[in-house]
Amino acid sequence: MNPFKKLIDFIFPKRCIFCNTPIYSGKPYCEQCIPLIPFAEDICPVCAKNPCICSRREATFSAVTAVFFYELGAENAIRQLKFHERISYAPPLAQYLYYKLLQCNFYSEIDCIIPVPMTKKAEYERGYNQSVLLAKELTKKSGIPTHIGVLAKKKDTKKQHDLGQKERQENLKGAFQVVNPQIVAGKTVLLCDDVYTTGATFDECARTLLSCGVKKVFCIAVATTRKANLS
Repeated sequence: MNPFKKLIDFIFPKRCIFCNTPIYSGKPYCEQCIPLIPFAEDICPVCAKNPCICSRREATFSAVTAVFFYELGAENAIRQLKFHERISYAPPLAQYLYYKLLQCNFYSEIDCIIPVPMTKKAEYERGYNQSVLLAKELTKKSGIPTHIGVLAKKKDTKKQHDLGQKERQENLKGAFQVVNPQIVAGKTVLLCDDVYTTGATFDECARTLLSCGVKKVFCIAVATTRKANLS
């Protein structure tokens, strides 16, 4: 390592994405967090929960997967990225997305990645869309192109976390539109987002894409909530 860079890293160290502790290694996490990382294993491909809570209900998308459960350090990492401008957390989180994607049997089918959009107003107020950051980084690692702006959120909706499952679905009806359908027509799309809760957002995005000629939609999120987090 360059001596100057080493000095800068010591004075302004990177932080563990899971607990925000300063770290001086090249890893994005500290050793203490490794055994505490809440990886989401054996989750249902429809409701993204373990155990399954949907009895394999039919979804608009073909399958969903997630890296973590939305708790402990994983929740911290996402909240830091989403609400505290820690955009440097996007690359390591996208690396986890890539590792997870490699394990999926639909990986070879994907033609392009589409991040779940925000309204222009909401993105302006935050300064960025965390899903776009994640999708761009996932493209760097996978080589699968990301199409930004093809799917747009055309109307403001109530905050999803304040609503129950049925209310979430009603809240998002007609919220999205495909701006350039010719770009994705006949293609298999991977929707990318930060958190999966009830699947309402992925469902509505997938429905909108499929209605404009998309062949198939798969979904990936950094984290999924557990059953106890649903209301």
